[in-house]
Amino acid sequence: MVRCIFVDGDAGRVDAVKKVLGELGGATCVREYGSIEAASDPIMTDEADLVFIADDPAREGAASALGEALSLRRNGPFIIYLGADAKGAPKGPASGGIRLARPYGRQRLGDIMAVVETIARRRAAAAERGRLAGGGAPAQRAGAEAGGAGHREAERVSLLRRGYIASHDKSKYVLHRLSDVAYFTVEERSVFMRTAAGSYRMPQTMGSLERMLGGSGFIRCHKSFLVNLSHIESVDVWFNQTFLINIKGTKERIPVGGTYYKSFKDIISTDG
Repeated sequence: MVRCIFVDGDAGRVDAVKKVLGELGGATCVREYGSIEAASDPIMTDEADLVFIADDPAREGAASALGEALSLRRNGPFIIYLGADAKGAPKGPASGGIRLARPYGRQRLGDIMAVVETIARRRAAAAERGRLAGGGAPAQRAGAEAGGAGHREAERVSLLRRGYIASHDKSKYVLHRLSDVAYFTVEERSVFMRTAAGSYRMPQTMGSLERMLGGSGFIRCHKSFLVNLSHIESVDVWFNQTFLINIKGTKERIPVGGTYYKSFKDIISTDG
């Protein structure tokens, strides 16, 4: 069950979301705040997995500040900013969460709820593993760790099937639509995900990402790059069996060569 908190002085907006959540099931409202100012109670992050915050242009600064403060807390809730409508919704990335504009569609909310529920289960499993690590028989701890690893892998696959992937930096997880990811790259021994909104650190290695995303439209073109085919604008033929990939909407060029040259050429070739 996903625990929800609403921060919104607009009862109509809250009622619209509650109606959809009621149809979907799997959610419960644990608290409501009539304004952003009233939602400063720190206990709210201990009892909620998901927080809905009004995101009118007139209050954008206050809403974003609250959302960012909550998302930066350890095990903080996922944030959804509720816009009045698509025309009046603020632009740009949402701090620690995503934005929704009216009408609040059942499919979109259902996808989000599934992702948040997955994260909530993952946190609960991590807390249980921590408890077991502090005591109990070695065999019990080993079994819990093995079961936890399999559970995490299943959750990861579930996220990907729903079209999402999570980045992780310090104490904050950020969810992203897989279709928004242009590519993954290695910098100073860490893997980063690139989207139009920015760069995000990933907890996986490049090899594990390549295995996870097999069949999802991503291709390894270099030891330091994993590219989303749908974000490729064009490919320039270079010298010495090398290609240069041009990413849509950017001036970035990604090299293709070495052991990846032939497999990449086979994918983009139109010679049959």
